[in-house]
Amino acid sequence: MRLLKIAKLGHPVLRRRAQEVSDAKEKFWQDLAQDMIVTMQDARGIGLAAPQIYQPWRIIIIDLSMANDDHFLCDAQGVPYPPQPLCLINPILHFTSPPDRPGIEGCLSIPGWRGMVKRAEKLNWQAVNLQGEPCSGSAAGLPARILQHECDHLDGIVFLDRMEDMQSLACEEELHHLRQHTESSHEENPPT
Repeated sequence: MRLLKIAKLGHPVLRRRAQEVSDAKEKFWQDLAQDMIVTMQDARGIGLAAPQIYQPWRIIIIDLSMANDDHFLCDAQGVPYPPQPLCLINPILHFTSPPDRPGIEGCLSIPGWRGMVKRAEKLNWQAVNLQGEPCSGSAAGLPARILQHECDHLDGIVFLDRMEDMQSLACEEELHHLRQHTESSHEENPPT
């Protein structure tokens, strides 16, 4: 397992659509997923997309073990996944609620900054796992937000592109000012 460098805003890899993975069972993808997990955990993130480590592939990692949230990422039968890193290859999201839930987001590729972004509260997802098998499920709350944020990276979109009001962009040191002007129901999330 290798600790990888995280691409920062301005690098072209963050603005391109990532490529589909054709054979998820290859050892390359398993090694890449392990490297992504180590890198995300070292950066104290809760999500990471392959373009964020300079890899143009449709792979995301999410890890809810650091998140303080009562929502769960569930499989197709509604069984919550354990709070450990999960790799999703070629993920597809299907929204089951409108993108109207505001929350404060950050990003490992835009260190030091947070902003208010509206996301869908609930969604269904489908992907391929590291064994090359189809998998699917549902998510609500923070897990749904993380999935949307990371899937945006696969399409060359960063959270700044989703912000409706750039006045809600704040340096982390000044985030308390943004919190004072938002409703108490807005979520603040670790960077993804």
